[in-house]
Amino acid sequence: MLRLKCLLVIIVVLQIFATACIAQVNVEDKRMERDASGLSGSINLSLELQRGNSELTKVGLKPRLVYRTGPSQWFILNSYSFVDTKQGSIVNEGFTHLRYNYSATDRIILEALTQVQYNREQDLRQRILVGAGLRFVLIDRQTASLAVGFTGMFEYEELVSRQIIRTPRNSDYVALRFTATDVLTLRNTIYVQPAFDDPNDIRILNDLEASISLSSWLATTISLDYRFDSQPPSDVKHFDLTLKNGLTVKF
Repeated sequence: MLRLKCLLVIIVVLQIFATACIAQVNVEDKRMERDASGLSGSINLSLELQRGNSELTKVGLKPRLVYRTGPSQWFILNSYSFVDTKQGSIVNEGFTHLRYNYSATDRIILEALTQVQYNREQDLRQRILVGAGLRFVLIDRQTASLAVGFTGMFEYEELVSRQIIRTPRNSDYVALRFTATDVLTLRNTIYVQPAFDDPNDIRILNDLEASISLSSWLATTISLDYRFDSQPPSDVKHFDLTLKNGLTVKF
C-alpha cells in the first residue's frame, strides 16, 4: 500500500509539471473532431472498480496525444493499470493504440489503425491488430455529434497458455457526444466486432462516459465500460463490467 501511495504522488506531480509547461486548452474539442491544426493531449488518472473476470481495485494512467495538419490527423492513446497486491504495485494490463484519420470531405473520413495490447486477467499475453475503414459523420454540432464507422481488421492473439489465434474481424461502431451544459459532456460508443469466418464469434464493447469540466485544463470523469466475448479463453467469463472515476489534466 505504501508503494501505491508513493506512485500516486509521483503521477500527480508529473501531471502538474506537464500542465505548467504546455499551453492549456480544452482537449475535448480536439480529440477526434478537432478542426484546428497543432498538437494537444491529456493525461487521465483513474480509480477503477472491476467485477467479472476479476475482483480488483485499480489505478489507471492514460496519456493521449492528438496531432492535426490539414486534412490529416494522428491520434495515439496509451493505457496502463497498476494493481496493489501483497507483492507490491505491478502493471498487469495495458495497450497502445495508434490511429490515422484523413478527411476526404466534412462528412467522410478514412481511417487506419494499429494496436498492441496485453491483459493477464483475460489470459491475454499479447494482442496485435491492424485495420482500415471509413467513418461517416452524421451530426456535427457544438452541442451534439453522431458518427458511425466500418472497419476491417486482422487480429493476432497469443494467450498466456501460448495458444495462438489469428482472426479477421469486422469492427463497426456508433459514437455519440452530447453537451448537456457548459461543464457537462456525455459520450457513448458501442463497438460490435464479429469474425468474418464465424458469425457466432462476436465481441461487443460499450463505453459510457460523463465528463465534468472543473476549469479550462481540469476535468473529472465517470465511466462505465461493458465488454462481452462470445468465445473467451477457457476459465475466462463472457463479460467484464468496469466502473471508473478519473481526473483528467488537459493541454
